[in-house]
Amino acid sequence: MRDDEGVSLPARRDARGGLVIAALAAACALVVVLGWQNRGLRESQQALAERANGPYVGMFVPVVSAETLAGPPLVLGAPAGAPQILYFFTATCAYCKASIPAVHELARRAPGAELIGVGAGPVDELAAYTRDNGFGFPVVELADDRDRALYRSRDVPMVLVVDRDGRVRYRHVGELGPQHVDEILAAAAVPAR
Repeated sequence: MRDDEGVSLPARRDARGGLVIAALAAACALVVVLGWQNRGLRESQQALAERANGPYVGMFVPVVSAETLAGPPLVLGAPAGAPQILYFFTATCAYCKASIPAVHELARRAPGAELIGVGAGPVDELAAYTRDNGFGFPVVELADDRDRALYRSRDVPMVLVVDRDGRVRYRHVGELGPQHVDEILAAAAVPAR
């Protein structure tokens, strides 16, 4: 049987079937491409959110003068001659408590850098915590919420290595272990011992 144009009906059906298959293949390819783009956009959005909410490598930190718990005031974010290693903690954080051996190792192996503890919480609790745990490095308490916000120190424990230019060279959030000590020393360019 033939249609008005003289083409057999099975041939016309085959041509339509081929067009339907091609259209479905194109639609599937479009779905795959859109899914890939959507994933890329989500990753970009997550990276931007992390960058807006927390410190990141390459970020310039603010220069803040802070009183130490025992001793003269210090200036955070403006290392004089040596990089600063800023250890953010609280006296009530279980992960901070678990990080103490790594912090002691860091203090022992980093004489070429300025290790400073940056505590949050009541001064008397911080003083007792640093005394009970044998912190032999200066500890400051950033009492002003604005100062803590400038450093984006929402999560503890956190370590920032700040170079001589006031730029973050290393960032770690979470419990510290021996492997982190080596990473921190490398970022601060302190020779291994």
